[in-house]
Amino acid sequence: MGAKVAKPNPAADNKAKADADLAMKALNKSAENFLAEVRLGTASATTLGYKLIDQKLESQEIQVVVQTQENVVSDDINDAIDSVFSGDWKSVVKFAAKEIISFLGGETPKPAEEAVNKEWAKSYLMWESNALVQYSIYLKKTNAKSIGTTQADTESTLLVCICRGIVDYEWIDPETIVYELSKTQPDMTPKEFQEMIDNVYNELLMAAQMIAVKRRTAAPSASTTTSITV
Repeated sequence: MGAKVAKPNPAADNKAKADADLAMKALNKSAENFLAEVRLGTASATTLGYKLIDQKLESQEIQVVVQTQENVVSDDINDAIDSVFSGDWKSVVKFAAKEIISFLGGETPKPAEEAVNKEWAKSYLMWESNALVQYSIYLKKTNAKSIGTTQADTESTLLVCICRGIVDYEWIDPETIVYELSKTQPDMTPKEFQEMIDNVYNELLMAAQMIAVKRRTAAPSASTTTSITV
């Protein structure tokens, strides 16, 4: 018996595609807003508000992951990290893994039963390559039924947004630096932590000197007036 061929619906009548396009547009807008707040150093519900040098990100990643099974995230933290993030972010994601797994874990209600639209975001300061680097992570999960996939049992969609930028020393207190770094370096011995803080201190001095030079260079030179006697 031959296969049955069904004629596809015209694009204008394809409600599933229209729903998918709207859902993707909303997710992309959420990612754009998050990245903009991080770049501008705007304190909000999803960002801490640290100022970045030149309001620029060093790198960023956005992914949309469609889950078609319940409890798709493994109980093994490393497996979960590998399934969601790329290798460039392992250092910070591994630190945040327990909170991420808590957000992702558990059964997701089917769209017909309950609507889900949840967000999780956090920023961390880490010392890398003699610079104070802010990592920011933003996750948003929904359980929209139609997201442009052919699987009938699609249950949840996850937006993953992560970025990093170099913090501008001029806009952050030394006490804040010590506090934040102590949270992200829990395995350091007191001696190792003191060595890191000494490095931070030296970099702060150098940065202050460079900022002073930059300001002197950028300042307009004093105008001179020449008088002519006739």
